[in-house]
Amino acid sequence: PEYLKSDKEFVLAVVMNHGEALQSLSKELKNDKRIVMAAVKSCGRALEYASKALKADKKIVMAAVKNDGRALEYASKELKSDKKIVMATVKLVGTALQYASKALKANKQVVMNAVKQNGRALEYASKELRDDKEVVMMAVKNYGSALEYASKELKSVKEVVMTAVKNDARALEYASKELKSDKKIVMAAVERVGGALQYASKELKADKEVVEVAINKDGDLLKYASTELQDDKEVVMAALNSIFRTRRTLEYASKELKADKEVVMTEVKENGRALEYASKALKADKEVVMTAVKQSGEALEFASLELQDDKKIVIAAVKDYAWAFLNTSKKLQDDKEVVMAALNSKFASGRALQSLSKELKADKKIVMAAVRQDGTTLQYASKELKADKKIVMAAVKQDGTALQYASKKLLKDKDVIALAKKHD
Repeated sequence: PEYLKSDKEFVLAVVMNHGEALQSLSKELKNDKRIVMAAVKSCGRALEYASKALKADKKIVMAAVKNDGRALEYASKELKSDKKIVMATVKLVGTALQYASKALKANKQVVMNAVKQNGRALEYASKELRDDKEVVMMAVKNYGSALEYASKELKSVKEVVMTAVKNDARALEYASKELKSDKKIVMAAVERVGGALQYASKELKADKEVVEVAINKDGDLLKYASTELQDDKEVVMAALNSIFRTRRTLEYASKELKADKEVVMTEVKENGRALEYASKALKADKEVVMTAVKQSGEALEFASLELQDDKKIVIAAVKDYAWAFLNTSKKLQDDKEVVMAALNSKFASGRALQSLSKELKADKKIVMAAVRQDGTTLQYASKELKADKKIVMAAVKQDGTALQYASKKLLKDKDVIALAKKHD
C-alpha cells in the first residue's frame, strides 16, 4: 500500500533486507541518512538511488563499498578521489578501480592493491603504472592475461611474460613478437594449455618438439602446426592418438596423409565419421569404409557411391545407425534384410517405416519390428496390417495412442481398447 511508503519504520525494516527497494521511495526518504545507510548495508549498489547529498556522504559511501565495491560507481566525484574510500573498495573488488578518479588510478599504492585483488584491474591503471614492472608483475601473477594491458615495453620483458603464461597460457597472445618466438616461453605456455600454440611464431609452429607437446593434449591443434608438420606422419599419428581429438583432426593432415591408409585406418577405428576427410580413393576402399561404418553408421554418408550400394557395408552401417539406410540406393532401401537390420539396430526408430516402399509397409515381420520400436508408426502400415490384431496389439502395447491408427473394426475390439488404456 502507498501509505506504508511514508512510514519510516516500515520502510527501514524493508530496506534492511532489501536495499534495492530504495529505488521506489520518495525523494525525501532517499535523502534520509538512516534509511539510506540501512539500504546500502543490505545492498551496496542501492547507493545509485540515494540523494546527491548522501552520495557525497563519506560514511554512507564507505558502508556501500564495503558491501559491494562496485557501488563506487555511484559515489560523488569528490569521494571517487578519496584515497581511503577507494583503497577500501579495491581491496574488496579490484576492478572497481575503473570508478576511481584519474589521480588515484595513477596512485601506485591504490593500483597495487587493486591488481593484487584482481589482475584484471590493470586495465584501469594509468598509462605510467601499466609501464611499472612491479605493478604489472603483481597483475599477471594473479591474472596472466592482464598482460594485454601492460605497456609495449613490458610485453617484451621475458620475466613478465613468463610469469603471465605460467598463470594463463593464453597470455602468450599479448606477448611481443620476439617473445612469441622464444621457445622456452612458448613451451611453458603449451605445456600448460596446448591451444596456446596458435599464438606462437611461425617458426615455433614448425618446431616439432613444441607442436608435439600441444597435440599430445589435443589432436585438433594440428590445425596450428606448419604445413610441413601437417605432412609429417609421426606428428599426425601423434595427433590421432592424443588424449583428446575429434573427427576433424584428420582434416588438418596433409593431402598426402589423408590418402595414407594406415593414418586413415587409425582414425576411423576410433571415429568413423572422420571418413569425411579421407582421400577419394580411401572412401572407395572397402576395408577402410567397413571399419568406419562399424564404428559409426553415419560414416556411410561419406563412402563412395559404389560402397553406399554394397549390401554388407550398408548392413554394418544400419546395425549401428538405423537412418544410415537413407544414404544407400533405393534398391537397398527396399531390401528386407537391410531394413530388418536397421529396425533391430541399437539406435533403431520405428519411424523408418515411413520411408519404406508400399511392399515393405505390408510386410508383417517388418511392421511388427517397427511398431515394437514406436507404436505410432502403425499409421504408416498397410491397410491390411492396421486390421491385423497382433500388429495392433503390439503397437498399443508400446504406445496406447497408436489405437487411433487401427482399423475401424479393431477400434471397437475390447482387448485392444483395454491394452491401449493400460499403456496410454
